[in-house]
This record gives sequence, C-alpha cells and structure tokens, in this order.
Amino acid sequence: MAHRHLRVTLFDQHPKPISHRLHSSPAQLSSAPTTPTNRTQWQSFEPIAQQLISIHRAFYNRSHHLPSAQRWEALRAQGYKPAKRSPLEVKWWEEERRRGRVQPDHQISRPLLSPRPSRKLKSPPDRKSFTSTTSSSQLNTFGLSRSPSMIRKDSPDVIDLVGGAVDFGSPDLDYGGLDFDSSDSPTWTASVGQSPGARGFSGLQAGSFIELRRTNQSETGIVVSVIGSEVIYVSRSGEIRLNSLDNVMYIMHHVVESSAARKAVDPEVSLERLADPTLMASSSTKSAIDRNLFDQKATAIADARKHCCRTLRVIDAKLDRCHAILTKAGSYNLYNHFKHAEPGKTAQLSTEEGVRFLLGHQHISDEIMLFALHQQLMANSDMFIANAREMRDQSAFSLQSEETLEALYTVREWVARDSMELKLFVDKARRVIESNQSLQKSSGASLPLRLAPVSFASWTPSDLLFIKVFRTIAITQRMIQDQPLNTVVAAVLKKIELYDERAMLKTWPVLTFDRFGAIVLLRDIGVLPAWQSVGLWDPSLDLKSRYRAYLTNKANPAHSKPLRTIPITSSPAHHHPKKRSATKRDSPILDPADVLRHDFGDMPVYIIDDPNAEELDDGVSIELVEDSAHSGPQLAWIHVHIADPTTCLHPSHPIALEARRYLETLYLPGFTLPMLPPGFIQANKLSLGVDGEGGGQRTLTFSALLDQTGNILDHKIRPGFINCTKQVIYDLVTTILDGQASPPAPTLTIGQPSASKPTENRPTLTLDQLDDDDRTRLKQLATFAAALTRRRVNDGALGWNLPTPSVSVHDSPGLIHPRFSIPASPKLLVGTPAVTIRLPGPIVDHRTHRWGLSSAQQLVSEFMILAGRLAGRVLEPDLLLPFRTQPPPELNDVTGNAEALAMVRKQLSPDTGLVSPFVFQRARIKFLPASHALQPHPHAPLGVEDRFGYCKVTSPLRRYSDLVAHWQLKSALLRASGRVGYPDPQAILSQARMQELVGRLDRETKAVQIAGRKLQRSWMSYVLSRAPAALKKLRGVVCSEPVLVRFTNMWSMKVYIPELGLKASLVAREREDWFAGGTRVGAEPATEDIVGLCVPVKVVYVNEDDHFVVELERERIGEMKMMV
Repeated sequence: MAHRHLRVTLFDQHPKPISHRLHSSPAQLSSAPTTPTNRTQWQSFEPIAQQLISIHRAFYNRSHHLPSAQRWEALRAQGYKPAKRSPLEVKWWEEERRRGRVQPDHQISRPLLSPRPSRKLKSPPDRKSFTSTTSSSQLNTFGLSRSPSMIRKDSPDVIDLVGGAVDFGSPDLDYGGLDFDSSDSPTWTASVGQSPGARGFSGLQAGSFIELRRTNQSETGIVVSVIGSEVIYVSRSGEIRLNSLDNVMYIMHHVVESSAARKAVDPEVSLERLADPTLMASSSTKSAIDRNLFDQKATAIADARKHCCRTLRVIDAKLDRCHAILTKAGSYNLYNHFKHAEPGKTAQLSTEEGVRFLLGHQHISDEIMLFALHQQLMANSDMFIANAREMRDQSAFSLQSEETLEALYTVREWVARDSMELKLFVDKARRVIESNQSLQKSSGASLPLRLAPVSFASWTPSDLLFIKVFRTIAITQRMIQDQPLNTVVAAVLKKIELYDERAMLKTWPVLTFDRFGAIVLLRDIGVLPAWQSVGLWDPSLDLKSRYRAYLTNKANPAHSKPLRTIPITSSPAHHHPKKRSATKRDSPILDPADVLRHDFGDMPVYIIDDPNAEELDDGVSIELVEDSAHSGPQLAWIHVHIADPTTCLHPSHPIALEARRYLETLYLPGFTLPMLPPGFIQANKLSLGVDGEGGGQRTLTFSALLDQTGNILDHKIRPGFINCTKQVIYDLVTTILDGQASPPAPTLTIGQPSASKPTENRPTLTLDQLDDDDRTRLKQLATFAAALTRRRVNDGALGWNLPTPSVSVHDSPGLIHPRFSIPASPKLLVGTPAVTIRLPGPIVDHRTHRWGLSSAQQLVSEFMILAGRLAGRVLEPDLLLPFRTQPPPELNDVTGNAEALAMVRKQLSPDTGLVSPFVFQRARIKFLPASHALQPHPHAPLGVEDRFGYCKVTSPLRRYSDLVAHWQLKSALLRASGRVGYPDPQAILSQARMQELVGRLDRETKAVQIAGRKLQRSWMSYVLSRAPAALKKLRGVVCSEPVLVRFTNMWSMKVYIPELGLKASLVAREREDWFAGGTRVGAEPATEDIVGLCVPVKVVYVNEDDHFVVELERERIGEMKMMV
C-alpha cells in the first residue's frame, strides 16, 4: 500500500536505523533528504524559515535556531500542515501555552468563555478557572515531564520540534491511510452492561486503548500484549513501550483488531536488534536472520505500528471535539452541581454521571466522550480527587468538600503574598516543634504514655486553616494526579527552618517537601499521633462521625432494652418439626419466622473462635446418618448455625438503617467500630453462646447432607433454636485435630500494660472440660471439612495467603484513641504505649507450610463456605441475594497462560486448597477483582462453578450484606409457606435498593479495609522503630521483577518479609549480579526468574507512609535460596 508522505531522516550520514523503516514502504527507503544539513544550506534557507516563523508565530515563535528549523522543514516535507488560526485564536493559543495547558497539535480546542444559559451556576469558591484540557496536552507526557532528552534522539519515530530548554511534546505525525474527518472513521461505544473505562483489567487484550498515569504524567497507547503484571503497547510516536499494569487508569476495548495489534511486535525478532540493523549485520552467521525475511518482518511491524498510530490520531481528534462539546455544555460547573450539600463532606462523581448530566443519557455509551470528561476531571485535581483503584474499577472521582476547597484557595493566597497569617503560624509551629523535639529526647522511652506537662496558646482560626490544608495534603496520595499544593508545603517547611538538614541528606532518611513533609509537620505539632495513619482522615470514609456515634453509644447505651418486632398473625402457626420445651413454647412470638423454627434439642454446637473475639456469630454441629448401601456411618448432616439478629430487627428499623450506612464492623488496633451497637447485641443476647430467654438462642441454620467425598446430597435452610453451645478457641481445636499443640506465635511487646486494665477474654472450655464425645465430633467435623476442601480443589479452587501480624493495644483508650479532629491547642504525648504484636510463625518448609491457616481455622472456613454455597439453593423466583463472584484468570497473553496455571495447580495442597504465595507470584497469574451481583455467578478461587453461586451469610452481626441475605432468605421461606414477610416501609429488600447495595459493597468496603490495614501498618512501624532487636536476621522473598526507578535511579523490587509479615521494597543502587538475569530489558523477557528468591535483608528506611525499604545484607549473602 502506498503512503502519501515520505519519512525523512535527519541523520543521513549514518546508517538508517530500522525504526526509520517502520514508517516507510520499501520503495521509500532510498528517498533523499530535503532538509538543509550544513551552514551554507541554512543561510540560503533562512529567509524561508523566517517567513514560516512569521506566518505561524503562535506555533513556531520559539523556533529561531537551526535544529528547530530543520525539524520544521522535515515536517513540512512530509505534508504536515498546522491549523490556520485567526489573530484571536493566536492570542488564546499563546496564553494557554504559556500556562502550560496545551501543546502544539494539528488542531486546537479551546474552552468557550460562556456557559449555556440554562446552566448559570456560580463558580467554585475563588476558583480562577476550570482546565478544559485538550488531548494533546494530556497525552504523551508519561515519563517526559520537563525531560525531552528522555526520548531517544536518534530514533526518527519521535521528532522533537524544539531543542534545549524548550519542552514541547511529540507532534502528531500523519501516517496516511485513515483520515480523522472521513465518514469511515471508527466509533467506540460501551458494551451493554459494562461501564466504559471502568472494568479493571477485565478483557484487556491486544488492540485495547489504554491511558497510563503516574503523578501528573500521562500517555496513551494501543496494547500489543500483557505479560504478567506488565503491559506492552504502541505509543503515539510509534515506539514499543513496556509499563506496569498498575499505571493503567483507563481502558477502551476492541479499538484495533487484536490480530493487527499483535503484529506490532514480532516475538522472534529481538527488539534491541530491531532498533538497529547494524546489530543484525554484526551478528554471527548462525544466528543471523535472512535479509529478505528481515525486510518482511520490518514491513509487517511497520504497517501494524502505523495502523495503531493512525487510530490514536483519530481518537485524539475526536477527543478535541469532545472537549469543546463538554466545555460548551458547562463541564466547568460540574463541581457546583455534584458537591455535597454539607460544606464539610465530600461527594462522588463518575464520568457516566457527568456526561449524563451535561449531554443526556444517550451519550453515556460514547467512550470517547467519557474519556474526554475523565481527562478534564483529572486535570482539575484540586476539585476532583482520583483514586487509582476507583479509576480502574468505577471511573469515579471524589469531590473535595467545599469547606476544604475554600481553605485550600485561602492558604495558597496567603503563601503567595507572604501574609501576616503565614508568619504567625510559622512562629507558633516552630515553638511547638522545638518543644516536642526536646521532650522526646528528655523523656524515657520506657515510661508509660502520658500527656506532656506543657501548654501552648490555642490555635487561631488562621492557624486552623493551615492545619486543615496540611491534613488535606497528607490524606491525598496523588499517584495519578498532579498535587497542586506541594508548593504550600515547601514554602511553610522552609520558613520553619527546622527541616532543611533532613531534606538535604544524600541518604535515607531524607525528607521531601510534599505530602510526606506535611505528615511530619502534623506529627511534630501534636495533631497526628505517631502511630496513627492519615488514612483514617479520609473524608470519603466518614469515620469521624462513626467514631463519635460509637463513643456516644458506649457512654450512654441507647439500645439496652430488648427489641420486639410486631408479630405477624395473618396465617396460622405451624408446629415445629421437633417438640420444644414448655418454656420456649409459651414464650411470645418475636419474629415472623418463629413459626418455622426447628429445635435442635440437645445437639452440641461448637463455637470456635479467637479468645478475644467480640461478636460470636457462627457455630457448627454434626449429625451422623447411616448409609444403607455401606456398613457403618458414611453420611452426615453438617449444621452451620448463624446468629439471627433479624429476630428483633426489621429492614427499615433505625438500627438497621445505621448498619446499612456502615456496611461492616471495622476492627482497628485499640478500638472497634461496630456495625450494630454493642448494647443492642448484648441486650437482645444475639451473640452465640449467650443463653436467650428460655435457655435457647435463635439462629438461621444451613444444613447439608454430605458423603465422604464432599458431595452435597441434600440441604435445608431453616430458622432454628440451639440449646447446647460449647465455646472453644482455635488453638484448642488445633491441638485435638493435630494431636499436639500449635507452636506459640512469636510476639513483640513494648511499654508496660496498665495494671488497672486486666485483659478480658470470654469464658471458653479447656481441653480437660471436653469429653471423648466432643473430641470425636470435632474430628468427624474435620473429616467432612477436608472432604469438602478436596471436592472444591477438584472443581478448580485455588487460593494463596500471605500471613500478616496482628496488633493488640493495652493502654488507656483516652490516650491512644484516633484523633479525627484538630485539638484546640497543641497536645503533645511522651512515653511509650503498651502494645503487643503477634508475628507470623516461621516458615520451616515452604512446601508444607500452612500459610497462617491452622487446622481449626481450615475447618471453620470450609463450613462457612458451605453455608454460602447453600444460600443460593433456595428456589424462589423473587429471591435477591448479594452474591459474591470472582471470574477465573484469563488464560491468554493478558494474565498468564494455561501452562503456568497447570504448574501452580500441581503444587496446590489438597488439604487446604492453598498454594505457596511465591509460587503464585512466580506464575504471573492474575485473578480479576471479586465483585457482587444479584444473580449467581462462578467464584473461581473458591471452586464454585455451579448454578447456585456463593453468597456470604455467616456474619450478620458484623457484615450488612449478610444481614440483608438473612432477611431475604427468611422472607423467601415465609412466602413459600404462605406467610407474610418482614415489614419494610423503605423497600430495603426491593430490586432497586438491592442493586444500590451491590454497587456500594464493591465501591466502599475495600476502602474501609484498606484504612484498617494502614493503621495496622502504622502501629507496626511505630513498634519496630522502638524495638530494633526485631529488625535483625530478616529475610525478604522477592515477589516481583526488578524495576529501575528513574526518579531515584535505583533498582527496586517488591519483597515479603516472613519474620514480620510485611511487604517492603528491596532497593539496589546498581544492577547487581544476583538479580541481573531477572531484569527485563525493554519488552524482552528476563532470562532468569528471581520471583521466590529468599535473600537476607536489613531495614534502611521507613517513610512517612509507613512503607518499609530494605537493602541486601551482604554479610549474609550465603543464606540466599529459592522458596518455590
């Protein structure tokens, strides 16, 4: 196919690199250059160049030197024509370029200055402008911020318009063949039932369009292939690049045919050799590729890359038009429309909601329009905050609270004019910091935690604004957006003059004047305790109001009186399958489902949990059944009894609505934020093991008839009464099942626990208190649990687990409680809190290690999975359950291959269904994120592949989704028996409200869990900094390939430290021999795989975000070994 324009090289004195061939047909390779290459030619060309510069001054007004003019002439020779502009357009273009908002491109898109008359909304507080960014300013900046030299200058794939200090991006090259204005240009719409750009990595394959982001840098490309956790793609300049999947923020599928995109890289041709044919010529005869074959491969690769580049240009052109449409529709007023009604709270906005509001419902399937709005919201990072996970999974933004936005703009103005408010805050902060540093040096680390005997003047309103801004900066971890207020941090810290020495260190710990500097300042002035994570301040979690409600309920229990629901008497009561005692029979009906309850009589129910568990919501029992086809008992009914709070709580009750707002109990070191009020649980005796009225407790029981191979032969779901409960702890059951006590877990303790606060554990049975029948039943339970596990493994179950530490805080809650509010005056703490960390057990043999799952935990876990599988077997057409689903890994070049999965399954333990996490990491298999749906779907990691699905139902006291599942299941049972269900005036169980709940479960629960893990890690960092002995003799197991971090010019790889149960970054200043073979070069695979290699390490740095950095401990290099 002939092409319209010739590719002109500026380096004709050297052999033409193969990348020159990638944009030319074979007939064009011999074309002579038309660009002046010496001073004589330049002198004759100068008048023409000056004339061109004069005509196109807005585009070329900096191109007054020879290299730039040469590049312009090369573009002109290819037919590159800039858009013509009026004087008004020229003036606007110069202003936008001066502000850094746009870059040279083939056409412009400018924001319209007046909104539509129908959308006259006030602008945000003191907001100067809304950046309606063109595609050209967003794209091709990934990794190129202020560094044009990072692009290979000897590659004609990228033509640098200007040189030296001028920093323009790469131009749009005309590859011909497909014009963006033609009627045949492609369009992209979202697939039915899928949210454009918000599907995680699901379906990511060759031919997909991706946007990659890191801080304020972005780039787009067409995917060629995905290998493990890395993506290979064609950039707009035609280069093949390699990047991490973690940097992929937006995806549009099927933009280019997969077969065509894969041709952009030939796996049989080394990319390093492809970049320079002189390497091919110098190779040995044995390994040399036939010249004709090489030409064919080069032509095929060139055609594929040109096709990808043309497609990207089409998308760019459409994006420019979409930006203009969105701006005209009033995209700059999205903040005012979607901000929270309360000034102090944040809100949520997805790109679909924004496009629907601006343009109507008919445009939400236009992926280009959605992506354009995504870019505009990304560019305005002061108002719209992006989270990496939210971007991939939901394409959603958090809207900064109006109160915080006002503070941001006010403080920025104070810093800009060096106001008196800034000087007063700096003086007061300096005095507090100096006092704090002096107190920490003089007070003994072994002394108990206490308030420092110092006092300071109260913070003024202007001081509080500064602190609020620093809190906002500390919270916002902008890995994919620009941080517009880092200059505020730098200005304040420099004026305080106490951090300059740390900031200028050449080695760790160096302080950076960004969000890390903000965290340090907040700790030093007593706003943020040393052990508290800033993640608790995330306004989207709303933990402040939840913690306040928790303290109120604790101080004055409002739900101490047992609740009663209204009895439903419209249908006659049925008799219970078993005769109940007179005490229970004479008791009043509390629950509409009481008429269906089965009395389990004196059957022992074993409640197995940790000794300090607060909410006991599950127990198990076994009932052996004779099998007439075999001698002896071969079958058993396994009963999973779950606490039933729905007995005294209907879906629209205020307590239930509060639980719906929280979604789940949050367990944090030192305190717990319960979903249901503790007083309500205690007053109504809902926790299992606490006798209810008449000596029994109500449950919702899931029963399965199992054979010895784990087949489910029959099942029953029914409300029940249990009367004989036995509480035992995991360690005791493990001792019975394994025949020996589990080795004690290593612990690490600092501080002295308060003598006035004894440890309170619930009463549990000891080994001597269990008779032979109890031990026999527990072993029988373990036998059937093992059969279920083997059955699931045969059905495809695959799991892995990295053991983590647990933190217990023994000090007074008043001192270690989280600080959500800014104190009226500085409050400084001295001394050490009493904390104990339970560390993971040592890995003696990675092939037989249980990875933090004991025999007792395996037993309980298996029966909880069984109950979740039985929930979907209720055959009721109106049943709506929040099913949990997770698809299997895609066995292609996206997430791995069938051979890798088969290799992993060979090392899978049939007893636990777990594989070594390092084997799993080494295989580069990626499971897509789990999600919720109202219809049953497979759950691949659990091996649930039947039509009934899996729904969590075993923790209704601490998970709202389980509570809702109980209401739905019991309502279905009542309907099946001709009875009326639960009163639900707010339609909580309706289709619409259930769909709303499913969306929230996917969006919100993960964020709360991450906040809990951050606080756990903060405590670990605090304790380990005061217990240096625990940091000796550490090992790190490599979990990723080495990556060269350009910012630090150091190699980094992820490792897991078994002795601490923590993840860390292993860094090396040079490419060392021990991991050199495992380093990927370009897009070439590594020659060796170091994932799973265990190396001796030492901790060298813990940053302000509590992330551990380790280095190789060379004195112990002989301890290096593989752990797979």
